[in-house]
Amino acid sequence: MSAEPAPWGDMAPHELERQLADLEAEEADLELGEVVDLYPATAPDDLVEPRDDGLRRDDGAVPKTLRTIALAVWDEAERNGDDDWRRMETAERAAYVAGRVMWAAGAPESLARAGFTGPGAVARYLDAVEVLRDPAAAAAARASIGWRTALDLDYGPAPPQLAEPFIAARGVTIIYGKGGTGKGITTAHLVCRLVRSGHVVMILDYEGHPEEWGSRLRGLGLTDDELRRGIYREPYGPDWTAGKGPLRDVAHLVREDAAAFGVTVVVVDSYTTATSTGDTMGGAAAAQEFFAGCAMIGLPTLVLAHVRGEAGRFPEKPFGSVFVHNLARETWAIEALDPDDADPENQFAPEIVRLELRNMKRNRGGKRPPVLLTFAFHADASIIVTDETAGRCSLADTLETILDEPMTVAQIGAAILDDTGEKHPRGAIRSALLRNPTRFMADASKRPHRWNRRP
Repeated sequence: MSAEPAPWGDMAPHELERQLADLEAEEADLELGEVVDLYPATAPDDLVEPRDDGLRRDDGAVPKTLRTIALAVWDEAERNGDDDWRRMETAERAAYVAGRVMWAAGAPESLARAGFTGPGAVARYLDAVEVLRDPAAAAAARASIGWRTALDLDYGPAPPQLAEPFIAARGVTIIYGKGGTGKGITTAHLVCRLVRSGHVVMILDYEGHPEEWGSRLRGLGLTDDELRRGIYREPYGPDWTAGKGPLRDVAHLVREDAAAFGVTVVVVDSYTTATSTGDTMGGAAAAQEFFAGCAMIGLPTLVLAHVRGEAGRFPEKPFGSVFVHNLARETWAIEALDPDDADPENQFAPEIVRLELRNMKRNRGGKRPPVLLTFAFHADASIIVTDETAGRCSLADTLETILDEPMTVAQIGAAILDDTGEKHPRGAIRSALLRNPTRFMADASKRPHRWNRRP
């Protein structure tokens, strides 16, 4: 190792972070045997012996924070280790621990997954681990339930959407609709967009339909390399190797698995089957349980959800539930439209599915306009997607469609909302009417004025 010895305990947070970043860069080029050689490989206690490896402080000892991490990792593995851990020789266990120490000490993404972000993240992480050595310090640390101040809170514009405009960059986004309305194919389309933009997506298929996911993703054209960026997990399936249960109970396993595979977005199919309570149609207990699991995973999450059969078109909330609605960061309602370009006479014509998605909730920023997607399912199993949103008409064009009788501005706004799901301020409607005198006219004999199309 070529790292310069440094007084770790006296470093400012940014200096410590820079030192650890340099350390990580050097470790990246080492073989496993060289990493093992940083520590003796005879017994757990030997992991914390002083070493002449460039990591020492002026007193010759390995920094105590790294010693602490090593002991914490070893203790965790002893308590929770699987059969592979129990079969390891002492030297192999030491290799595993040493590798975990270097990874945890230097990888910013691992710190972020543990909840340590922003300036001083490494210092706060090491301080948090350090209390494990000292019971008194640990007791003092437990007197506080967090470390953030208002200075640490996010602010400003919302981060860019994922698979624009659909998925919030943080928290839970829900796509909901009745059975058979196209939630599955729409979500598969969004998975394709995410993978092609560089994301690694974990699909948690609580519904247990691997062949549907496989057919859709291949039909939408993902290559073999792209398919490898879709991590498929079926929590009640035959190849699930850990304890089974609802999302809340397996969230810690999902988090670890996602970290191991570099997952950046999680998809849950679906809300109802991922909960454990009898009230799976949006009750408070089920909602709190489910969203607690999502928070534990800590990644942007897209969730498929259902609505009751008697619900009308584009219901305001999933299941009609205020609990699910309030806890989600963003929601989209989906409905199938009539495929007006279908050709029933042509047996070789593709099956056409036209869908409309309406943004019913968005925590940061205004709601997005409705999105129109068309899926053409061809006989060769390929699926062609067309986004018709770009071709949507202007507000003036919408007004011309809506005005089939005299209406006030308020009535026009209500009619547009009912027909398209778009909510326009009265000022915007009035401005569009006034800017197009050749298309619209007002009856000034009544108050408020009634507007209509010009003949």
